[in-house]
Amino acid sequence: MNRYRLPHILCLFLLLCLIPVKGLCDTVRVDGSTFPRSVTLDGTRLFLTGAALQRYLVIVKGYAGAFYLPANTPAAEALGPVPKYLVLEYKVSISAGDFAEATTRSIQDAVDAKTFASIEDRLNALNALYADVKPNDRYSLYYHPDRGTQLALNGTVAGTLPGLDFARALFGVWLGEKPIDPDFRDRLLGVKP
Repeated sequence: MNRYRLPHILCLFLLLCLIPVKGLCDTVRVDGSTFPRSVTLDGTRLFLTGAALQRYLVIVKGYAGAFYLPANTPAAEALGPVPKYLVLEYKVSISAGDFAEATTRSIQDAVDAKTFASIEDRLNALNALYADVKPNDRYSLYYHPDRGTQLALNGTVAGTLPGLDFARALFGVWLGEKPIDPDFRDRLLGVKP
């Protein structure tokens, strides 16, 4: 009877290998944070271009992030007039005041004075939306060309700010020419594995 058992077990194993297991390839993991390979927002499907872990001072884990664009959108167009979605899951606690200060400083460092002056009111409005975060909280930024940039904390929308110029400056903090971390930017854009 045992001689029949082995072929049955092998056949069962082969059949199980042929059954697609939903979910195994639908997400990516970055240091314990899980991100889907695609999201649908306002009826538009966006696809993961890259995910990475951002560190401060080399050893402190700041956040894991994932960035999404429409299918076949080149990385060079990430700051252009296309829908885009950035999710950051924090590994440390950060106060609302620290978010506001860091966002303002990062944008000031990356844009010229005229651009900063033209978006300063919207930046102040964004800074007023921030709340304190604790580990595993997620902030997301979603830009839709018809509506502007939406800030959400753990899936709850805090507010929306209009303008591609504002979106370009804000997303540029992570994805622009002078980002917080060029290695993090390149991994989010999928230009570096």
